[in-house]
Amino acid sequence: MIRSRIFSRALRGPLYFQVRTYTSQPLREILYAFDPVTATSAPGHSDHLSFLNPSAVSEREEFQHVNPIRPATRGVPWPTSFPGALESRYWAEAEEVARHFAQTALTDNLPKGENTKYLDAAVDSAVSFAVYATPMGGLARMKILAKAYVLLFMHDDSANRGYYVLAKEVLSEGSPAIGQRLLDGILSWASQTTKSRPDHFSSLEDYMAHRVEDVGAYPIFRTVEFACGVHLSQAYVHALYHLQSLCAKHFLLTNDLYSYAKEAVAEQTNGKPLFNAVRVVQDLMCVSVPSAKAILRYAIRDMEQSIGQEYKRLVETKPNPSQLVFARGLVAAIAGNIFFSATSGRT
Repeated sequence: MIRSRIFSRALRGPLYFQVRTYTSQPLREILYAFDPVTATSAPGHSDHLSFLNPSAVSEREEFQHVNPIRPATRGVPWPTSFPGALESRYWAEAEEVARHFAQTALTDNLPKGENTKYLDAAVDSAVSFAVYATPMGGLARMKILAKAYVLLFMHDDSANRGYYVLAKEVLSEGSPAIGQRLLDGILSWASQTTKSRPDHFSSLEDYMAHRVEDVGAYPIFRTVEFACGVHLSQAYVHALYHLQSLCAKHFLLTNDLYSYAKEAVAEQTNGKPLFNAVRVVQDLMCVSVPSAKAILRYAIRDMEQSIGQEYKRLVETKPNPSQLVFARGLVAAIAGNIFFSATSGRT
């Protein structure tokens, strides 16, 4: 394993804030990587999703703000059919503004002595997710998205002040309609309450139908819209419904697979109920945890094939260009979620 993590570097220091530009920075450093599943073969890459191939990224105008990532060359296990992942080239600026935002707007309720440790962990996770899952935004939007994810990852009673600080900035950046959809998504995620949990599920599909809203995929897709700078009519959004549904399920199963070990420890040490697709597969099929993880990995790969086919179908319908930009943004987001999950040290 490559060891962990990023915020011990440029982000420590006093609370004063000076904007600097790092847009010529190389790829963001990766200090930890893992694969929760052992002994699975690497699948072939999807021809339908070739826009994620690092060699093809420069062909798309909407990818002008990204660094292409070849995970295998960076020591990151990549057991997926996605050809690669993307990273915001503004990751260093995102780190700085995110830490400053957290220090000045969201630390009122942290116990003294815990601020640095908590900030490092929360800001690291928030920025990592933003730069890998929503990499397509320009510099101004990437800074906003980094703050938005800090707000969500550190949500507590002080978040209201942070929300109002962020809202003013969001609504002044480009189209107010796009900004309002982002803010609605943030509020939706922050105000979500977990549904009551059944004791048993009849299938993995049954579990996903129950759980997919809790994981926050759809609010995250609002941040993808904001990063891409697209505002779609309801009719255009409806045409993307199936692709969004597949991407949301992929997001859910990826999170469950990579977080299972951490959640299992929490169950053993704190008695916290384990609500995870790995456990669902284990119970349904009467298999071991390693076998359940492998089965879930194959289910995720099947879903990736469906995503590729749905994207191909969408292209063949000759949709509005903004629909295609958003569709590619969705796929980039779930590829980024795999990269984030594999490098965020959940074990």
